[in-house]
Amino acid sequence: MQHRHLGVTAGIAFGVLILILLTAEWLGLRRMAQTNQAMTTLVSKHWPQAQLASEALRISNLNNRITMQIFLLTDSGEIAKLLEHRAENRRKISAIVAQLESKVESPEERQLLERVKQARTRYVDSYMSNTHILLEEKRAELARKAIIQITFPRLLEYHAAWNDFINFHGQQMDAAAKHSTAEYDSTRKLVWFLTGLSVIFAVTIAVFTTRHIMAESERRERAEDETRRLNQDLEQKVADRTLALSRTNEALIQARDNLRFQATHDPLTHLWNHGAILDFLTKELDRQKRSCEPLGVIMADLDYYKRINDSFGHLVGDMVLQQVGQRFQKAVRSYDCVGRYGGEEFLILVPACNSTDLIATAERLRRAIADQPIPTSSGDVPVTVSMGLVATTERALDPQNSETLLRAADSALYLAKAGGRNRAVMSPTSSMAESGLP
Repeated sequence: MQHRHLGVTAGIAFGVLILILLTAEWLGLRRMAQTNQAMTTLVSKHWPQAQLASEALRISNLNNRITMQIFLLTDSGEIAKLLEHRAENRRKISAIVAQLESKVESPEERQLLERVKQARTRYVDSYMSNTHILLEEKRAELARKAIIQITFPRLLEYHAAWNDFINFHGQQMDAAAKHSTAEYDSTRKLVWFLTGLSVIFAVTIAVFTTRHIMAESERRERAEDETRRLNQDLEQKVADRTLALSRTNEALIQARDNLRFQATHDPLTHLWNHGAILDFLTKELDRQKRSCEPLGVIMADLDYYKRINDSFGHLVGDMVLQQVGQRFQKAVRSYDCVGRYGGEEFLILVPACNSTDLIATAERLRRAIADQPIPTSSGDVPVTVSMGLVATTERALDPQNSETLLRAADSALYLAKAGGRNRAVMSPTSSMAESGLP
């Protein structure tokens, strides 16, 4: 009777043990499934919106390039085509904004999108005003100054609003990944706790039954074998879930890095885009104020780029821009910054460079383009570049800010164009110097 009672007790105890293990497995798998589902839901919500915002930013960059072409062209027919193209792109951006509005849920997201809309309205109004001045009033110089002083800052504000919207969704996905990792850690601790509890329970049963009845040893061993098998199955499932979560996290990190690259780099040349190179200019000016080291700024513009597009097509024109960007990148120092300012214009920042060294650097850049034609699918295309230079010191420009430097560099570029192109001209603000072809 005593053995029967012990057998029943041991059987009940082992039943409880198996129930604990099954409960641990069920809880672990259920929590992992809930975590994966929550993370998938967040990614499927924020990723498409981030992609739409990135597409709107890409189209806006394309419109900025079109704007620069409009201000360089004189053919009314070509200008009309570009205006129509830009209007079509503006409609696409409006459609994207409307689509994003229909998907907005949180107040923070709605506030960011409203900021984008307001910044876009100010930028579009400024652009339309400048276009009227250029095309209707025929006041090109006034329009160009308004573009630099008013429209470009509003464009930067507009792009910054888009970047904040994209970063918001990236942060939401980062938070989802961190939350998933935390949930996994919590689940793993729970599983290990229940597993440890079950092992302790199994050892207690084994000691009790061995002390009171040897006949129960075989049953105890079978129960322990079953326990080990369940533990191994659970550990394998945990390892599989861990691998799946790790891969998902890697995909999220890669997606975030891609979004950051798209937000700061020009999609054609892979150089810094307009907003990024201007951010670098602001940072270099702040550093120059602290260190009192000179800063060189080069505004470069391809000569007769429209003729290349007209003669060989826009695909060849794009190849020329890519090759020019690569040659510029190879010709400067590792800590110099090369960015695509817009259209066929490039902005090069040369830290710790005085006027004399800046002229030598510009001449090296000019010869890197002019000495060898650009190889393209339509054959070799000879290309030259005109450059406007400005170098700052602690006494160079007052006040020293990005707008002042850009205006000075742009004025020097205008003198280089007027002087026959294929040359670099130092801004009178720094010193009167010129290099290149006579």
